Amino acid sequence: MITAFHETDQLPMQAENIHGASTSKHQPPCSKVRIKRPILSAIGMSAAVAFMASMFLYNPYSPPELSLNKQVKPYTRAQGEELYPSLSPDLKTLVYVKKTKQLNALIIENVRTHSQQQLSIPLARFSRPRWSPDSAQLAFVMHTPQACGIYLVRLTHLHTQALWQKLSTCGSESKPGLAFSSDGKKLYFNDRTSEEAGYQVFQIDLTQGQKSIVNQPITNGRGNYAFDLSPDGNSLVMLNSEFGPKTRIYTLDLASSKLTQTAQLDYLMRSAIWHHDSQSLIHPAPHPAYELWQSTVQGDKLATVVSNTARVKHPARIGNGTDFTFVSYLLDRDIYLQRSSDNQTQPLANSSVMDYLPTIADTSSHYAFVSKRSTHAQVYLGDITQPLADPVPLTSSKASHRFYQLAFSPDGNRLLSLGDNQLLVTTITTLKTIQLPVTDIAIRGVSWHSDNQLLFSTTRNNRWQLVRFDLTTLEYETIFPEFMGGIYSKHDGAYYLLHRKTGQVFKHTESTSVTSALPLYCTTHLPNRRLTLQRGQNGLHCIKDDQSHVHLPMTVTDSVALPQQIDNTDYQFSAHGVIYTRLQRTTADIMRTLDAQ
Repeated sequence: MITAFHETDQLPMQAENIHGASTSKHQPPCSKVRIKRPILSAIGMSAAVAFMASMFLYNPYSPPELSLNKQVKPYTRAQGEELYPSLSPDLKTLVYVKKTKQLNALIIENVRTHSQQQLSIPLARFSRPRWSPDSAQLAFVMHTPQACGIYLVRLTHLHTQALWQKLSTCGSESKPGLAFSSDGKKLYFNDRTSEEAGYQVFQIDLTQGQKSIVNQPITNGRGNYAFDLSPDGNSLVMLNSEFGPKTRIYTLDLASSKLTQTAQLDYLMRSAIWHHDSQSLIHPAPHPAYELWQSTVQGDKLATVVSNTARVKHPARIGNGTDFTFVSYLLDRDIYLQRSSDNQTQPLANSSVMDYLPTIADTSSHYAFVSKRSTHAQVYLGDITQPLADPVPLTSSKASHRFYQLAFSPDGNRLLSLGDNQLLVTTITTLKTIQLPVTDIAIRGVSWHSDNQLLFSTTRNNRWQLVRFDLTTLEYETIFPEFMGGIYSKHDGAYYLLHRKTGQVFKHTESTSVTSALPLYCTTHLPNRRLTLQRGQNGLHCIKDDQSHVHLPMTVTDSVALPQQIDNTDYQFSAHGVIYTRLQRTTADIMRTLDAQ
């Protein structure tokens, strides 16, 4: 049985609310409630305990066990990134993914001796390893350029690929989560078949080899993008979202297949796992998360489990009934301009944290970027003629936005910012920012068609299509339904369009209405909600699925010199040169909690 409803952020009538109460709506917690070094007085602790007792006075279940302000110690401290930790149920072996520029490997490490096994395959990317309940088998996800698969293997056969058991295929752009049942007879996972489809949760009967879908809300957008199985094996928790930065929390009783919506949050909860008590949840705080929180399934915060100086993600339970592992990570990117006048590199207003998504106006000296120097992601405005001057914030530090793309209008007077399916427009002269009334649709690959019109990709009937949005009438129209995205070039009065299956670029000339194929192939999807295709003064530029940069000259004199340390898609060609980000430092270490002594 599958609960289905249409594309909407209204509550589905099929799902019951817990205890018959109305579903709560929660605003994103204000940043000032985040405490970097929390100290609770005895009075404060007593008040918290009394409050919790009153909440559960008439509840037939015992109140959740609070995990307050745990100490933290590192499991790993090595070069590169260690991700997706999973400690074996017998507490002897840690498995995780090791990621460097040259390597993506599955690491199996003895926690006492620190001896390691390493599994790496050329061009393969591993993720989400999980132990079977008997600590003898591993399930994991492996992406290759050709396919995505979920595999099960005995630890003794890890290096013999012929003995791996392929449990299921998965979408090429999917990031499935995995969870074993407590008896080890079932594996739960979520998957999306394409960028247009939402995540759905499945179960595999490992004894029969049968795959089935569980009862869940079926929606557009992200779908059921995160889930977890409770330690007692009785319930699934699912996080569901469509297009906006909102989260619905559902629980599924596996015995009765009863689905219950417990909360609707006005922010996007990135992930969540069950606490050891099988009643409450452990999850990162709102983006950008420096804390792990314990919350009720209604979304009410119960406790700060961990307060960290670095950001946190990938929480997982340790099988001692008390503690958790998680990833503590830092990213530091700086912004540079490679000037077209002399090909020299100029650093811009950088900080010690993430500065990214740079864009620059062709008609002025203004540039814009996103930075987390205020802990929250904000859009900033700078001037390339004053590279050491403090940039001006254009968005509020109180809102927990996540940004994906910035772009100046052709005349340079306005800046467009794409958030979590939110479009913000800033007038440069007044520094006033407004949010456009575009909601409940997927938005990717934004650009300017003219000073008063936007282009972006959205979904119709599970297919990406290019639409034009008018800032005066606030209406949009589909203009190239057969292409998944595109840009308009004022250089030659033409659209450059991206084929949805092959990534081939087509040119549509407005004056003649002729569409012709070009010998240029870009990504076959819109990575991180961005269209990597650009039309600069020296031709077309984009990134392919293998992350390589490609250039198509439009005249015999067109040429381009990319910076040596350019950082993937974070760059833009302009009349001033190439503005781009450079990765300065990245670390991701696996940590574990301990009870405070």
